[in-house]
Amino acid sequence: MSKAEAQPNSRFGSPVAAVQAFLKKRRMHWSRAAVHAAMPLWFIGLGILYLVSNPADDSLWLVHNMGFTGFLVLVFSLACTPLAFVTGWSRFTRLRRTFGLWGYWLILVHVILYISIWSFFEWKFIFVDITTIFIYQVGFIAFFLMSLLAFTSYGSWQRRLKRNWVRLHRLAYVIVPLGGIHYVYVEKRPDLWVLIGEQNWPALGEQLTSRPWMFIELALVMLILRLPPIRRNLIKWRRALTGGPGRGKTRAPRGQPAPASRS
Repeated sequence: MSKAEAQPNSRFGSPVAAVQAFLKKRRMHWSRAAVHAAMPLWFIGLGILYLVSNPADDSLWLVHNMGFTGFLVLVFSLACTPLAFVTGWSRFTRLRRTFGLWGYWLILVHVILYISIWSFFEWKFIFVDITTIFIYQVGFIAFFLMSLLAFTSYGSWQRRLKRNWVRLHRLAYVIVPLGGIHYVYVEKRPDLWVLIGEQNWPALGEQLTSRPWMFIELALVMLILRLPPIRRNLIKWRRALTGGPGRGKTRAPRGQPAPASRS
């Protein structure tokens, strides 16, 4: 038996080889493929959780959890650049757009659920909510800014806007805190300044360790790690520990957009 007969089809002879061939054809790194595969699994897990928990208010449960999922994915996108600084693995920066677009689509589903199963397409009441209620105003502003970033995230817009593209996409540093404020107020958490004024330290500590505030604190840490002095020190410490510059550059040159990648 010849060697060719013993290995009839090495290209698609195993599931691993088939996946590798697909990723090579799509020019997609395995890390982005893993993110794309994880998002549907998250939806399946959310559906199982819904069936198991059997919430009393179905519409409210769906709207809130879809919004929370979108906010969590946006925090992941914010964490990509600091992780690249810390680990030296430049692929983290290529995942920013993937996480950002997934976060946008999840928030879009959140908005559609709010309009449909929560407000029943009552546009008059939706308009009143957006124009008079603070949490909806913050949420609408964040969603509008996210839409701008999502529609201009493609390579054609990068070439068209040039350096203005970089300035525009710095709005991500505003969107995530706005989303955090919206999330905290939706969860009806008491005002921290009131608790500080009352010197109610146990209640303050309980609030700061609650789920909404913990994710806001994580987002703030990610923003702080991006500050130039802290970023330079992180890179310096990493190089001192690893004995080298890492596995490639972790950011595009100043004033230039990062190369576009397929989502």
